[in-house]
Amino acid sequence: MALRSRADDFLHELMQTEASLEKIARKLELEFAERFSETGVNPLSLVKRIQKLQSELPELRNECQGLIQRKQDLIDAAKQQLSINRQRLHQLCTVSGMVPPDDSDVHEAFKQALQEWDAQCVAAQGSEVLAQPSILNRDELNRAL
Repeated sequence: MALRSRADDFLHELMQTEASLEKIARKLELEFAERFSETGVNPLSLVKRIQKLQSELPELRNECQGLIQRKQDLIDAAKQQLSINRQRLHQLCTVSGMVPPDDSDVHEAFKQALQEWDAQCVAAQGSEVLAQPSILNRDELNRAL
């Protein structure tokens, strides 16, 4: 029974300590708000904002990676379908006796765009920007994506 009583006393002390800490935190927040209301910059709110962003960053990174993967899948499917369609169009034109359309410049531009996208993906995957968790500015983030 004495052990249970001591455990209850300990829990009561912990709850009182938690209440005291919450009271101190509220006082500090009010003090910060009063002290820094004139400057318009509250360091406490900035720290909270940074912590919130740091906690959201891994989720955002995962969502971006998923989006890039879906985009790559779509590009691969489109590349395959367009190549097949071009090949069939040329076959049909040949079989029907018509001259196949001269779309070599369009086809080359398409292949070049795909090569540029592939190069960007390889560069982004190999860069330190995506490999290391760090603070990125907007330009670095856009380049990485």
